[in-house]
Amino acid sequence: MGQLQTIAQDGGAKRCETCCRPCGGVPLNIIDAALDEVFPMSCITMDTFLNMERMVSHGELNKMGLLVRPSSTNCVHFVSHEWLSGSHPDPAAVHLRRLQQVFREMSEGNVKQFFSDRDWQMMVERPVAQHDSFAAALEPANFKKVSEHSLSMSVRAGLVWLDFCCIPQFVDYSALHHKHFLEEQKLAMHSLPFYVERSDFFWVLSPTAEHEDFKRDCSFHTWRSRGWCRLEEWANLLSNSSVPPLVVTEAPIITTYGTVAFALDNYNRLERAPCMGDFTCCSQLHCVKTGSQITPIPCDKQVTVHVLRKMYRARVRSQLVEAPVLGLALCGLERMLFAGVENVGTPCLQRGVTGELVEEFVGRVGLSAACAGTDKLQAAVWCQQQVMVHKLVKRLCPGEPLPRDQCGLDAFDVCVLTGNVEAAEALLDTCIGVGLLHLPNRFGATPLQTAAWCGHRDLVQSLLDRRAAVNVRNVSASRLSGWSALHYASVNCHDKCCRLLLHHQAAVSARDAQGVTPLELVTAEKPMVIGNQQTNARSETIRILLEAMTEEEVIATI
Repeated sequence: MGQLQTIAQDGGAKRCETCCRPCGGVPLNIIDAALDEVFPMSCITMDTFLNMERMVSHGELNKMGLLVRPSSTNCVHFVSHEWLSGSHPDPAAVHLRRLQQVFREMSEGNVKQFFSDRDWQMMVERPVAQHDSFAAALEPANFKKVSEHSLSMSVRAGLVWLDFCCIPQFVDYSALHHKHFLEEQKLAMHSLPFYVERSDFFWVLSPTAEHEDFKRDCSFHTWRSRGWCRLEEWANLLSNSSVPPLVVTEAPIITTYGTVAFALDNYNRLERAPCMGDFTCCSQLHCVKTGSQITPIPCDKQVTVHVLRKMYRARVRSQLVEAPVLGLALCGLERMLFAGVENVGTPCLQRGVTGELVEEFVGRVGLSAACAGTDKLQAAVWCQQQVMVHKLVKRLCPGEPLPRDQCGLDAFDVCVLTGNVEAAEALLDTCIGVGLLHLPNRFGATPLQTAAWCGHRDLVQSLLDRRAAVNVRNVSASRLSGWSALHYASVNCHDKCCRLLLHHQAAVSARDAQGVTPLELVTAEKPMVIGNQQTNARSETIRILLEAMTEEEVIATI
């Protein structure tokens, strides 16, 4: 605290007379009007963050004059993490010390050492020709790219947003002022879309550490189980300036992932919805105790739904105009995104009307305008409008290939990406179905390989039942050259798909163009940012693969 006091004395932030909070004096006019800043955004300087011995609360930082209002030229680092106790987010400073280490190294210019070649390539400018998946090709045009120098400078001169430091906290208010605290914190929580939109980088801080109260390990896996952390992750994805999250664990390498890959990975997985996550308020039966006084608190799910609804509708509206394929993909996420919510309010485009005519559907999703080649059938599959899918399949002309959009997707590709078994089988039952079964996409992957990569077990089963080739290889010139369906299932630890493929005689020791086996893809220790989110996913996939190998094959992999 002594170092922070010195910083406060030497460079205290200017205070705004109207709100008594530090203010940079520069209005933020870069955010859509729908993203309201109903509670002023405050950050801390990188110098303040790096000199902390322990995370300091919003109220204490405000007293010391160390809260800073970001100007339009400041780079803001949004940090999301799981609290490690009920009273303090990081009592042993495990999270704080790890991120301080990363920021210090980066500010000195040591940036690329934190990334694998693959992840660093995602961060920097690259031609579309190097994309090796539809998820990469679907990334929005304003996808933020960085260089080693720019990231180093962004850290060195940046500001940090961290919930405990930057929004009102319970510990800063006496029992007499808890009502005022709840009002201010609610305003801050409603401002989350603004805070995320204003931020330039989204950090996930999740090194393994023990929870002080529950005496269990917290990690990236438990971070993703928290309802509020899920909301922050989705707020980043739904932001107009969405950026690839930077996942910091105890590992020396930072992991990142594309936001579109994350969206596709969550299709129809209702258990991953923000409101299906764990909330502290619910575990405390929506009350807090201070001394002998019990104060009721509202459920955070109310704010979660409000924030999600506001950001989701705004992003869908903008993307249907700017990037229709991505806009339709977002429409299909509505059911998953609002799972666990009794009343979502006015539905978005995913929900149709009973007896809807094709022409009515076309008007509702805006396909009368130029939609980047997206046809009616593809839109119906994205929106999971199964009745409309069957109507449009009947209209297909024999012998004519399915139209493709600007990303090279056709309706069957969308079925495979989203795991829409009913729509896929409807297309496979048509006269063009035989050709679709084995047709590689523009990245060299067959439908079976893509379904295995996405973990769509039921679709994998359907394709195998129709005699899809199990051991065919990707023949593209990408890093995936030589991959079999088992490689695709293994890399994301989809153990059930692996078991199914092995049951259909998949070659367990098949090597890709680089000589890598499916088992070697699984044993690469890193957070499972995309793929099977079960705690034992990696160990179970390894077990299944080892059981299928002969003793000689096991020895050859050691």
